[in-house]
Amino acid sequence: MVKENVYREHILDFKQRFRGMCGQSQREGEWLRSYSYSLLNYLDILDELPEHQYTKEAGLAEHIHETALLLTELGDYFTAIDVFQRLATRCLSARNYNQAGRSFNEIGSIYEQLSLFDKAETSFEWALRIYKKQIQDELGTILTMNNIGLSLIRTNQWEEAEQTFTEVIKQIKKSPEHLTLNGSGYSKLGLMASLHQNFGRLYLARASIAHAQRAPYREFATRSCQYFDEAMELHSDPFRRFEAQSGFAEALYYLEQFPEAERQLKYLEKKCLGMPAYKKLLPTIYRRLALLELVDSNVDEAMGLCFQALEVSLLFGNPVEEMEIVTTYLDTLKMIAKKLFEHVTDRTQRIRIASSQGYKLVDHLVGFLEKKDLYTGLNHSFNVCQLSVRMGEIISCHPHDFGLNPEHNDPEDSIQTDLLGLAGMLHDIGKLLVPWVIINKILPLKDEEWQLIKQHPINGYRILNSFYLEDVGKIVLEHHEKIDGSGYPRGRKKLSLMGSIIALADVYEAMTTIDRFYRRAKPKQVAQAEINELAGIHYDPRAVKAFNQAMS
Repeated sequence: MVKENVYREHILDFKQRFRGMCGQSQREGEWLRSYSYSLLNYLDILDELPEHQYTKEAGLAEHIHETALLLTELGDYFTAIDVFQRLATRCLSARNYNQAGRSFNEIGSIYEQLSLFDKAETSFEWALRIYKKQIQDELGTILTMNNIGLSLIRTNQWEEAEQTFTEVIKQIKKSPEHLTLNGSGYSKLGLMASLHQNFGRLYLARASIAHAQRAPYREFATRSCQYFDEAMELHSDPFRRFEAQSGFAEALYYLEQFPEAERQLKYLEKKCLGMPAYKKLLPTIYRRLALLELVDSNVDEAMGLCFQALEVSLLFGNPVEEMEIVTTYLDTLKMIAKKLFEHVTDRTQRIRIASSQGYKLVDHLVGFLEKKDLYTGLNHSFNVCQLSVRMGEIISCHPHDFGLNPEHNDPEDSIQTDLLGLAGMLHDIGKLLVPWVIINKILPLKDEEWQLIKQHPINGYRILNSFYLEDVGKIVLEHHEKIDGSGYPRGRKKLSLMGSIIALADVYEAMTTIDRFYRRAKPKQVAQAEINELAGIHYDPRAVKAFNQAMS
């Protein structure tokens, strides 16, 4: 019994530690040491905790659940998933089915936010199985199906989402006036308000997609307005009512009622600025105001609002909202790209224009990346650009020294310094589509986080293709590949010479300028020696030779 009391004290102590960390900067050394120490000890305690401590009566499961929620606030999503999974497994063994279902629901919600929809679906299915078969819990079933519907919206499965929400409404209508789950109370009216709001989200998403595809969308926008309006009438919670009003304003945007949409959003902005608890709504409000600025092609104003939206959003760590803001920002910059390149069919000419007249486009792309990426923003991008161009110039001046025949004109071995410079500046632009908390994580990345990071060359390739810069995108796609096939994202062995140059410049800059909590920056001589050791293994020997000359 003494040992069990010690476990209880440790669990409660760690819960308080994590709660205290939520208000601190993740870049502070003391924060990191405290967090790392506490987390490792906390996970050890969970492994040692006797099974009967996970029963509902023991009361510790609730504290573990709350600590996992705090980990999501800290942005350590996959550690939170780890804790929820341990908790769910042990609660199933201890027959604490309510808590197990709740944990699977939270796991599904985190995966859904990170766009890992297959894993989200599996987690929600587990929760649903527990609520329906193990304990026949009506409210748990309603909340899980609601989460499934939201996930279906994110994957554009419109009919399935509508069917799911319709089934939930039927269940709510049959349920008593007040329902409880794990001590939390839910009124029938509040549940109905949430479902109307979710229907509003569903039709708003359909209107947005149809609008982007230049397909009919007004019917979807009209239905979205109706549902958001009904949700506002039903909600008693001001926060949820304001949230519905913000969605209503975007639906008005698609109905081209621009002055009224702006009036409502400005009203919400004023309300939220005056109430700290409602500031979570500001990022979406600013993003929607940016959409309205684009109606009159006010590109600079729209970009400014997107910057404001991202700045506030990063305080709360909402990956879905963050991606929406980034998407709106990229859509704004596409207006600049369209003016520059739309009528230019020659790719080489596009590169010349991008290098001479496209500085605004490049600067804004890299500037937004710097807002998201504390480590590899403007300085890193500029340094990679400079080093890459210098290496390219060395090879261009003495091609025969690098085994090149200028008359052969092989595109894979060509050097265009303008193209190299653009690729150097924009090589990490795909990180715009990776959650902030993952690209800025100072502790070592977990496997799942690393897999998300590995997508950024593909993201960058797609972004640059949408900006008419396909040749830049091809180089960016290669910047983490290695000639022995051990790189990513595709494990290619044959790389273009310019792709090899960018890859080498990126590695050198990362090795020498970026401090992490678990890895310090290396002296330049040490980094250069390591690169030379890997010539012909990871790096193209021609790029290494040019690198050595650039460093001399």
